[in-house]
Amino acid sequence: MAELEYALALGASAERLEGSNPSLPNAKINNYPRPWFSGRSAPMAIGETRAQYMNFVYILQSEKNGRYYIGSTNDLELRLLEHNAGKTKSLRHLKPLKLVFKKEVDSLNDARKIEKKLKKLKNGNIIDKIVADGDITGFAAMV
Repeated sequence: MAELEYALALGASAERLEGSNPSLPNAKINNYPRPWFSGRSAPMAIGETRAQYMNFVYILQSEKNGRYYIGSTNDLELRLLEHNAGKTKSLRHLKPLKLVFKKEVDSLNDARKIEKKLKKLKNGNIIDKIVADGDITGFAAMV
């Protein structure tokens, strides 16, 4: 239940998130029953298209030790829930995680490219600056 409260505090809608956790009875997302999903992209219900999802590059920060995690997704709310629920093995020891930066991009492919380039930087000072400025355009040459 703490995961749902955490997601709601981040501005997620309750009706959307209730279906993303198997511990909640009669769980539904967008009025379609869905199982818990642990992949990189969100599941689709009958009649849905990928155009309904926005593509993001995001940076999470561990509230435990301040370390950053860079990722990309087409369903940011669900992905954040997955991270904080421990569905990503490499992040379990960093929970809880908070969203400190997000940038919407045109396609998931573009998001993956930016994610890969940001991860190659391996420089905490640059990531700190991106988070502080809320923008990656100043690093266009690197990203």
